[in-house]
Amino acid sequence: PNLYHLNLHDCVRITDYSVSTVVEECPNLRTLDLSMRLYSTNFISDVCIMKIAERYPDLLSLRLRNLGYITDLSIVRLAECCPKLQIINLSYTEITDISVIKVAESCPNLRSVDLSYCDITDTSIVKLAESCPHLQILNLCDCSNVTDRSIIKLAENCPDLLDLG
Repeated sequence: PNLYHLNLHDCVRITDYSVSTVVEECPNLRTLDLSMRLYSTNFISDVCIMKIAERYPDLLSLRLRNLGYITDLSIVRLAECCPKLQIINLSYTEITDISVIKVAESCPNLRSVDLSYCDITDTSIVKLAESCPHLQILNLCDCSNVTDRSIIKLAENCPDLLDLG
């Protein structure tokens, strides 16, 4: 199939199995949304995200909002395999600075990043500001460990920034 865009947002019964099948059958995918609504049970794991990473080196957009089983393990692999990423939503996941730093280093073309409600610090946001100068949208809502240091670095290094939340 020539599927380029797949949006499974809030499809709460989707599992690793079905996503893995799509990955195997649809080689041209460029954007993928597996986000779930808050407080929903989901069945997408690191194993599935690593398959996506390895299959789609040209992936441009990936939304993983509220996938509670997603950790640094799969996001580091994603960053290594998908350097063309421009949009990533990792809000409400279990990722840490490790993931954000790797994504920043490996994906310099990032335009939109959502890290709201993630347990991250200035260390990763400073790296994001230094490595991704074309960043336009950054959501840091309820990232309580982010301080003035990050905001100043973003102001200094990201002239295209339009939306900082």
